[in-house]
Amino acid sequence: MQGFLQAIADAESTDELPWMAFADWLEEQHDPASGLLRQMWEHPLAHSLRVLRSMRDHRIIGRTQPPTPDDGFQRLGWVEWSLKPGDFLRWLASGQTTQWPLWVSLDVRQPRQLLEMRQILQRPLPAGIRLGMSIEAALADTELLAPLVADPRMMGLEIEGDLRAPLPSMPNIRYLDLTVTSSSTLSEILAMPNLERLRVRMDGRFLGGIRTLESLPKLQELVLHTLGNMPAELIVRWAEQVPLRVFGLSLNHQLWDLTEDLFAAILQFRRLENLWMPGAWLQDSLEWEALPQLTQLQRLTLLGSRGYSQRLMRALAELPKLHELDLSHSPTLQDIHLRALTGSQSLVMLDLVSCPLLTPNCLPTLQAIPSLQGVNLAFNDAISEGHRTQLQQQCPTWIVHP
Repeated sequence: MQGFLQAIADAESTDELPWMAFADWLEEQHDPASGLLRQMWEHPLAHSLRVLRSMRDHRIIGRTQPPTPDDGFQRLGWVEWSLKPGDFLRWLASGQTTQWPLWVSLDVRQPRQLLEMRQILQRPLPAGIRLGMSIEAALADTELLAPLVADPRMMGLEIEGDLRAPLPSMPNIRYLDLTVTSSSTLSEILAMPNLERLRVRMDGRFLGGIRTLESLPKLQELVLHTLGNMPAELIVRWAEQVPLRVFGLSLNHQLWDLTEDLFAAILQFRRLENLWMPGAWLQDSLEWEALPQLTQLQRLTLLGSRGYSQRLMRALAELPKLHELDLSHSPTLQDIHLRALTGSQSLVMLDLVSCPLLTPNCLPTLQAIPSLQGVNLAFNDAISEGHRTQLQQQCPTWIVHP
């Protein structure tokens, strides 16, 4: 049984195999819960929840108690619980346990909280808990960090601000988020053999060194926030050498041109599952018909982008595995652009938050997307709460965000 539970804890929340294997095992033990587990998995609303919550971080921030069933979180996938070290220390001292796997993100902003972090790591942790830490760069002293990140249970580190000290050895870290301030920082990143997710902010001085990241053996997710243009040849090389599942590109959160060379380079990531490009100018001259070559793409984020066209939207509809599409905060997205999405056979979740040109006329179009199971229409002045309530009534199995 322990093996099944571990497989479920390690699996993606939309991965059916470990759950069905567990149901088979329960059936062999003549446990009636096996049938219930299968029914829960196959229910349309449960499927909507799985997709929605596997594609968006489940996050409870600043609360002194972990999630409960009243929060509406289902037990598939990891829930992030972000809080202060002292609050988590008190929760540990209470002897409580958690009902599902938790990614505990500890927010370190004061020197005394580093001491609390040491006290946490001196204790046994309940099963199903993984630790991460978000720390101010001013507190990220090498000697202070070293004993914390040496613990194998500490798997994530986010450093806010410009790093002033060298990074300590971090062989266990799987997730790293920081600002690159020197070429030596890149060398220190290369010494993390288990790194799977990397989010970095940098300016043009260090872009040349990024190509060395291809040597990280387990890297699957790379998100770059840059202050300069991204050379397309770097992306081509990553596509050839690194089997990235997630790629993100942002130019200082400002509007930037998705050039022909850059678009062609991104198309080389044939294994890509998640593409994150906020604030892009989506030029109609690009060869959008080639986009469906990304046959594994499941999630696409175009938050704040402009330049939508019918050619682009038709290409999005043809992506065979696209489950979630984020078109939020787009000042140019119109009702007519959404019509092409009715050709999608895979789209499940659609984010249309704060798109000022959308009107209630788009609602029948949304209902005509055959695979759609959820939509977020918040902060659209022309689409009232009444419109959203009516949509929920007409599509009772959908998740319609208020």
